[in-house]
Amino acid sequence: MTQDEKRKSTSEAVRGILEPIALPAPIKIAGLTIWLILLTILLLGLAITIIAAISQNLYFDKNTESELRFTLITITALTGVTGAVVALPITLRRSVQTERQTRTQEEGYVTQQINEAVANLAQEKERSQTWRTVTYSQNDKQIEETEAKDDRHSVPEGVKADYGDWQSEAVYTPNIEVRTGALLALERLARQRAEDAKDTERRSPDGVIDHDGARDHVRIMEILCTYIRENAPARSAAMHNLGEWPTAQENPDEKEREAYKKRVKDYRDQLSSWARSLAAPRTDIQTALRVLGRRTDLQIRCEGLLKKKKDQRPGNQWHGARLDLRNTNLQAADLAHSDARPLNLTHADLQGAQLQGAILEDAQLQGADLEDAQLQGADLRNAKLQEAILKNAKLQEAILKNAKLQGANLSRAELQGANLRGAQLKDADLKHAQFQGAELKEAELQGANLQYAQFQGADFWGADLTSTNWDSVKATASLVQFVDLRQAMGLTQIHLDGLIGNAATLLLEALEDGSEPLLYDRWETEPKGFAALIENLKRGIETEAEFRKAYLCEDGQTPRQVGIPLALGAEPPWGPLGANSFQAQEWVKSQEKDRS
Repeated sequence: MTQDEKRKSTSEAVRGILEPIALPAPIKIAGLTIWLILLTILLLGLAITIIAAISQNLYFDKNTESELRFTLITITALTGVTGAVVALPITLRRSVQTERQTRTQEEGYVTQQINEAVANLAQEKERSQTWRTVTYSQNDKQIEETEAKDDRHSVPEGVKADYGDWQSEAVYTPNIEVRTGALLALERLARQRAEDAKDTERRSPDGVIDHDGARDHVRIMEILCTYIRENAPARSAAMHNLGEWPTAQENPDEKEREAYKKRVKDYRDQLSSWARSLAAPRTDIQTALRVLGRRTDLQIRCEGLLKKKKDQRPGNQWHGARLDLRNTNLQAADLAHSDARPLNLTHADLQGAQLQGAILEDAQLQGADLEDAQLQGADLRNAKLQEAILKNAKLQEAILKNAKLQGANLSRAELQGANLRGAQLKDADLKHAQFQGAELKEAELQGANLQYAQFQGADFWGADLTSTNWDSVKATASLVQFVDLRQAMGLTQIHLDGLIGNAATLLLEALEDGSEPLLYDRWETEPKGFAALIENLKRGIETEAEFRKAYLCEDGQTPRQVGIPLALGAEPPWGPLGANSFQAQEWVKSQEKDRS
């Protein structure tokens, strides 16, 4: 064998020993270098000691006996240490192979557990059903029905019916008890596998969880979602026959207004009654929903909530696995106080669903039907609700920061005290919605229909109200600082009397009736809705006394007229940017400084 062949053979042998050891290449190279240096030192020391022993043996006498004995002990120790160092890579390799075999066995066991639970999700009960046909004539029509022994068909009085022979057949229904047990077993296994993956998160420099346990958890969640989709499809949802909401006549008189209010109240009562009568999801479906809703923070991180720990900041978008519940029938489902991040509920039917306090941050709800759903205190920040139906939904104190609600139907929704800062409501239907005390700072409301909506005590700071319809809107005790009101349709002086603006509020040169728009920086007396402003929109002012000082006239004080009447297309004093721009804010500060 040539020298090159020997060198190649040695290299392949070393590579064969180190290859199974799962370490980064630089660490492997450094470890191998240290190992070779240590082995070389031990071999040289052993050789030198052996030569010394031979020399001592050649001149052996009683004076050198103790030295020879010590040298032999040294040779024995060096031989043992050298053997241990030589065997170290082989021992490491065997340890790694043992670990891999253990992991393979564990994965096989986990797969077996998952398969057994999935098999139980298909369990059915068999029972025998006895039935017969019932045939009779009514109104010149031949009618054929079936009846069971325990569920007889009611034939109209006085009508003669022909009854067929009784027949028996096997009927299969879901075995709810076994299926529920399987769902709970999958939940336990998913949590266990997430815990198994926890150490990799601690060791990872960027907080990424990359472990078979995390992947097993995601697979189990996908199984649960598939089970819900297949057993509760949207096509099975019930539909009401109440028709559309009542509409108001144009220019109604007082009598018609009262009649319209009564029609709306009656319709709302009927809708709420219908929603309460909806059948809740089957027990096993509800159990699967609860399993999804009570995942731990670790489980959600396993799904990839955030790519890296440094990305944990407000407004961060979801990057990982998304639980898929699209096109499902979840009418009257109970998801109250559940953690539903980051569900995909696109076109899901959630009429009458219980979602109080639920975390639906970054959820996908495009086109979902949430009519008459209970969403009080729910967290819907960054949620995607384009074209969603939220008619008559209860959203008091809900968080909708930066939510995307373009084209959504929120007519008659109740959003008292809700946080809609930065929400996108372009072309949304907000007729008759209740926004008392709501925060709408920097919200985008272009083209939204605000007819009959109630905004008492709302904060529109920096909101975009382009092409909004203010017909019959109630907005007393509301704030419109840094707002462009020039394209707010139907805006009257009655509206302006209930609003507080500032130097950067832009107004038309004349209202629709030809009068000059008048807007002030404070109210002479406390307007209706002021309590809601104090309660829900503190805006950095801590006490009620400070609130009153900021927005109400003190004794002998008169309101100061604010706002800039400006023709459409004309450039405001701070430049071409909008009323809520940084330049506008700096301009207002300079104006206040000059005035003081």
